Amino acid sequence: MKDDGLGDWRIRAVSRLAKGFISPEGHVYKAGSSVTLTTVTEVGERQVLSFTTPSPPALALSIAIRAVRRAKELRKRLALTGKVESYPLFYDKPEMEQLITSDTVLFDFFEECMIAVAFSFQALETFSNTIIAEKLKHIYHLKRRKKVLKLSAEELQREASIEEKLGVILPEILSTKTPKGEKVWQDFKDLKGVRDTTIHMKALDADSGVNIDKETFFYKLLHVEAKEFPRAAISMMTFFFKDDHPPRWLMSARDKLTRV
Repeated sequence: MKDDGLGDWRIRAVSRLAKGFISPEGHVYKAGSSVTLTTVTEVGERQVLSFTTPSPPALALSIAIRAVRRAKELRKRLALTGKVESYPLFYDKPEMEQLITSDTVLFDFFEECMIAVAFSFQALETFSNTIIAEKLKHIYHLKRRKKVLKLSAEELQREASIEEKLGVILPEILSTKTPKGEKVWQDFKDLKGVRDTTIHMKALDADSGVNIDKETFFYKLLHVEAKEFPRAAISMMTFFFKDDHPPRWLMSARDKLTRV
């Protein structure tokens, strides 16, 4: 994506003035000037900071993409080399060879993957909540198995699961079809599975015992390219803009990920 001259790609919303005007304070704004949302926060005694409002999903994606970039470089340095000997525990598989690598590099790689997973998922959560907050103007009837909850936008953000938000609520609010049954849904479920393990890791998720590991969290991180985590999040968010123009920050994130 080419530089559009509108500033940092993580800005929540930015546009250009169609025509100039003079503010009540006397400031002159020319046609074509950029306009953004602004946040004012207190930073000290009798001090406030006024800054361009960032997009929370964009911030999360930015963290995830940087982690993917670092994970990619670390993956190259793993240097899985050295035929040592047949691994003694697997006497029934004498053809198995043990490869060696640097603990430090491998652990750093795992950490970057964990960051990519967690913040890719956070991007989806904040995206969903932002849409609900901005678009839902009435009480929402959330259907559960034995009852119907009548919730405000704020309550809905707390009560609904991420599956309900992405699969039911957002499609209704945005008048789009559900992503359920699409590839983006399966990719989302895969991301959620790794994220749940990352955040709520159990003993078995980290240690397969004496068996050859084909199930643990570490196995997954070594067999799934880290780039797939933010890609799944970006694809899901983009799905809801098929008939509309995606936000600038989302298109920028997609472009940045393709270049990792």
